[in-house]
Amino acid sequence: MADKSTVPSFKMMMKPVLKVLSEAGQAVDNETIDARVEEILNLPAQVRAVPHGNGRCTEVSYRIAWAKTYLKKYGWIYNPSRGFWKLSESFDEDIDQIDEKQIAKSVNQQSFKNLEREDMTNLESHEAFERFIIAGLKEFALKQGKKPQLETDERECGENVLSAVDRASGQTPSGFGRTGRIVDHF
Repeated sequence: MADKSTVPSFKMMMKPVLKVLSEAGQAVDNETIDARVEEILNLPAQVRAVPHGNGRCTEVSYRIAWAKTYLKKYGWIYNPSRGFWKLSESFDEDIDQIDEKQIAKSVNQQSFKNLEREDMTNLESHEAFERFIIAGLKEFALKQGKKPQLETDERECGENVLSAVDRASGQTPSGFGRTGRIVDHF
Protein backbone atom coordinates (compact mmCIF):
# COMPACT_ATOMS: atom_id res chain seq x y z
CA MET A 1 0.00 0.00 0.00
CA ALA A 2 1.12 3.56 -0.72
CA ASP A 3 1.99 5.96 2.10
CA LYS A 4 1.98 9.75 2.52
CA SER A 5 5.40 10.07 0.90
CA THR A 6 3.87 8.96 -2.43
CA VAL A 7 1.29 11.77 -2.42
CA PRO A 8 2.31 14.92 -4.33
CA SER A 9 2.88 18.02 -2.20
CA PHE A 10 0.24 20.74 -1.92
CA LYS A 11 2.48 22.91 -4.11
CA MET A 12 2.26 20.33 -6.90
CA MET A 13 -1.54 20.50 -6.61
CA MET A 14 -1.74 24.24 -7.36
CA LYS A 15 -1.50 24.13 -11.15
CA PRO A 16 -4.04 21.32 -11.51
CA VAL A 17 -6.48 23.20 -9.24
CA LEU A 18 -6.10 26.30 -11.41
CA LYS A 19 -6.56 24.20 -14.57
CA VAL A 20 -9.79 22.67 -13.24
CA LEU A 21 -11.20 26.09 -12.34
CA SER A 22 -10.02 27.64 -15.61
CA GLU A 23 -11.59 24.89 -17.71
CA ALA A 24 -14.89 25.09 -15.80
CA GLY A 25 -15.26 28.86 -16.07
CA GLN A 26 -17.62 28.79 -13.09
CA ALA A 27 -17.67 27.82 -9.43
CA VAL A 28 -16.68 24.18 -8.87
CA ASP A 29 -17.38 22.04 -5.80
CA ASN A 30 -14.63 20.42 -3.72
CA GLU A 31 -15.42 16.86 -4.77
CA THR A 32 -15.25 17.71 -8.47
CA ILE A 33 -11.98 19.58 -7.98
CA ASP A 34 -10.49 16.62 -6.09
CA ALA A 35 -11.57 14.13 -8.75
CA ARG A 36 -10.29 16.25 -11.66
CA VAL A 37 -6.94 16.99 -9.95
CA GLU A 38 -6.46 13.25 -9.34
CA GLU A 39 -7.17 12.66 -13.05
CA ILE A 40 -4.85 15.44 -14.23
CA LEU A 41 -2.02 14.11 -12.04
CA ASN A 42 -2.86 10.55 -13.13
CA LEU A 43 -2.66 9.33 -9.55
CA PRO A 44 -2.93 5.56 -9.06
CA ALA A 45 -5.75 4.22 -6.88
CA GLN A 46 -3.31 3.31 -4.09
CA VAL A 47 -2.12 6.92 -3.80
CA ARG A 48 -5.69 8.28 -4.00
CA ALA A 49 -6.67 6.00 -1.10
CA VAL A 50 -3.95 7.08 1.38
CA PRO A 51 -5.89 8.29 4.43
CA HIS A 52 -5.12 11.53 6.22
CA GLY A 53 -5.03 11.50 10.01
CA ASN A 54 -8.08 9.72 11.37
CA GLY A 55 -9.19 8.75 7.88
CA ARG A 56 -12.07 11.20 7.46
CA CYS A 57 -10.49 12.35 4.22
CA THR A 58 -7.67 11.25 1.96
CA GLU A 59 -4.18 12.75 2.01
CA VAL A 60 -4.70 13.85 -1.61
CA SER A 61 -7.88 15.74 -0.66
CA TYR A 62 -6.10 17.28 2.34
CA ARG A 63 -3.24 18.56 0.19
CA ILE A 64 -5.61 19.85 -2.48
CA ALA A 65 -7.38 21.80 0.28
CA TRP A 66 -4.05 23.37 1.28
CA ALA A 67 -3.34 24.24 -2.36
CA LYS A 68 -6.71 26.02 -2.53
CA THR A 69 -5.96 27.85 0.71
CA TYR A 70 -2.65 29.14 -0.60
CA LEU A 71 -4.16 30.14 -3.95
CA LYS A 72 -6.93 31.97 -2.10
CA LYS A 73 -4.47 33.83 0.10
CA TYR A 74 -2.48 34.69 -3.04
CA GLY A 75 -5.65 36.23 -4.49
CA TRP A 76 -6.12 33.94 -7.48
CA ILE A 77 -9.16 31.99 -6.32
CA TYR A 78 -12.05 32.56 -3.94
CA ASN A 79 -14.97 30.59 -2.62
CA PRO A 80 -18.28 32.25 -3.52
CA SER A 81 -20.11 29.81 -1.25
CA ARG A 82 -19.17 27.02 1.13
CA GLY A 83 -17.50 24.13 -0.67
CA PHE A 84 -17.24 25.92 -4.03
CA TRP A 85 -14.25 27.62 -5.65
CA LYS A 86 -13.80 29.96 -8.57
CA LEU A 87 -10.96 31.84 -10.27
CA SER A 88 -10.77 35.46 -9.20
CA GLU A 89 -10.98 38.34 -11.64
CA SER A 90 -7.31 39.11 -11.00
CA PHE A 91 -6.11 35.75 -12.33
CA ASP A 92 -4.79 36.15 -15.85
CA GLU A 93 -1.67 34.01 -15.76
CA ASP A 94 -0.36 31.27 -18.01
CA ILE A 95 -0.89 28.30 -15.71
CA ASP A 96 2.11 26.41 -17.13
CA GLN A 97 4.43 29.31 -16.25
CA ILE A 98 3.36 29.57 -12.61
CA ASP A 99 6.01 29.03 -9.92
CA GLU A 100 4.28 27.18 -7.08
CA LYS A 101 7.25 27.61 -4.76
CA GLN A 102 7.09 31.39 -5.19
CA ILE A 103 3.36 31.39 -4.40
CA ALA A 104 3.95 29.39 -1.19
CA LYS A 105 6.87 31.62 -0.21
CA SER A 106 4.89 34.79 -0.81
CA VAL A 107 1.86 33.56 1.17
CA ASN A 108 4.07 32.38 4.05
CA GLN A 109 5.90 35.71 4.18
CA GLN A 110 2.65 37.65 4.17
CA SER A 111 1.17 35.45 6.91
CA PHE A 112 4.26 35.98 9.04
CA LYS A 113 4.11 39.76 8.52
CA ASN A 114 0.43 39.75 9.53
CA LEU A 115 1.30 37.80 12.65
CA GLU A 116 4.03 40.31 13.57
CA ARG A 117 1.47 43.14 13.36
CA GLU A 118 -1.09 41.35 15.54
CA ASP A 119 -2.28 43.59 18.36
CA MET A 120 -1.29 41.85 21.60
CA THR A 121 -3.78 43.93 23.61
CA ASN A 122 -6.64 41.92 22.11
CA LEU A 123 -5.51 38.74 23.83
CA GLU A 124 -8.17 38.22 26.49
CA SER A 125 -6.84 35.14 28.25
CA HIS A 126 -3.89 32.84 28.64
CA GLU A 127 -5.63 30.45 26.18
CA ALA A 128 -5.75 33.22 23.58
CA PHE A 129 -2.10 33.95 24.22
CA GLU A 130 -1.23 30.27 23.80
CA ARG A 131 -3.13 30.12 20.50
CA PHE A 132 -1.31 33.27 19.36
CA ILE A 133 2.13 31.83 20.19
CA ILE A 134 1.35 28.45 18.64
CA ALA A 135 0.13 30.16 15.45
CA GLY A 136 3.42 32.04 15.32
CA LEU A 137 5.40 28.84 15.76
CA LYS A 138 3.40 27.14 13.03
CA GLU A 139 4.01 30.07 10.69
CA PHE A 140 7.72 29.92 11.54
CA ALA A 141 7.84 26.20 10.73
CA LEU A 142 5.97 26.80 7.45
CA LYS A 143 8.45 29.54 6.59
CA GLN A 144 11.17 26.94 7.09
CA GLY A 145 9.38 24.68 4.59
CA LYS A 146 7.90 22.35 7.19
CA LYS A 147 4.30 21.47 8.05
CA PRO A 148 4.04 21.44 11.84
CA GLN A 149 1.60 19.70 14.08
CA LEU A 150 1.54 20.71 17.70
CA GLU A 151 0.94 17.85 20.08
CA THR A 152 0.21 18.73 23.70
CA ASP A 153 -1.06 17.11 26.82
CA GLU A 154 -3.43 18.77 29.27
CA ARG A 155 -0.80 20.41 31.50
CA GLU A 156 -0.20 24.08 32.17
CA CYS A 157 -0.56 26.42 29.19
CA GLY A 158 2.79 28.15 29.68
CA GLU A 159 4.66 24.86 29.75
CA ASN A 160 3.10 23.85 26.43
CA VAL A 161 4.13 27.09 24.78
CA LEU A 162 7.66 27.07 26.19
CA SER A 163 8.10 23.45 25.23
CA ALA A 164 6.96 24.24 21.69
CA VAL A 165 9.47 27.12 21.59
CA ASP A 166 12.09 24.72 22.91
CA ARG A 167 11.44 22.22 20.11
CA ALA A 168 11.23 24.86 17.37
CA SER A 169 14.42 26.63 18.43
CA GLY A 170 16.44 23.58 19.47
CA GLN A 171 17.15 25.20 22.85
CA THR A 172 16.04 24.06 26.27
CA PRO A 173 14.57 26.72 28.54
CA SER A 174 15.63 25.99 32.11
CA GLY A 175 13.03 24.91 34.63
CA PHE A 176 10.37 23.71 32.20
CA GLY A 177 9.50 20.18 31.19
CA ARG A 178 8.51 19.15 27.72
CA THR A 179 4.76 18.80 27.37
CA GLY A 180 4.32 19.76 23.73
CA ARG A 181 6.32 19.21 20.60
CA ILE A 182 6.46 20.25 16.99
CA VAL A 183 6.27 17.26 14.69
CA ASP A 184 7.05 17.51 11.00
CA HIS A 185 4.63 16.08 8.46
CA PHE A 186 5.33 15.69 4.75
